[in-house]
Amino acid sequence: MKEMRVIANNQKIELPIYWAISFFERLKGLMFQKNIKHGLIFSKPGSLHTSFMCEPIDIVFWDKDKKVIKVIEGMKPWRISGYQLKAKAALELPCGTLRKYEIEVGTILEVSDV
Repeated sequence: MKEMRVIANNQKIELPIYWAISFFERLKGLMFQKNIKHGLIFSKPGSLHTSFMCEPIDIVFWDKDKKVIKVIEGMKPWRISGYQLKAKAALELPCGTLRKYEIEVGTILEVSDV
């Protein structure tokens, strides 16, 4: 996995964030993990699910302009996000991250290599 830097509302998200690139990384995601302390980015996600997850997560979908188009706070295990046709990428985060960094629809994300 490739480590990335994400800035929202002029604040760097202060936790490791990785780009899930390989088929296996995308398949596994955050499944089976407890006490999640990092985030995962997925390109062209369509939709995301929380099957086999041990705790709720926050999810952010953004478009080609890195503008947030959908947020899901505290998505519980065994749920599906719904298809996001315009989403170019999505970010799975520990629950509570959206509120901490005030990420909402319309927020512009800066995403770059570390």
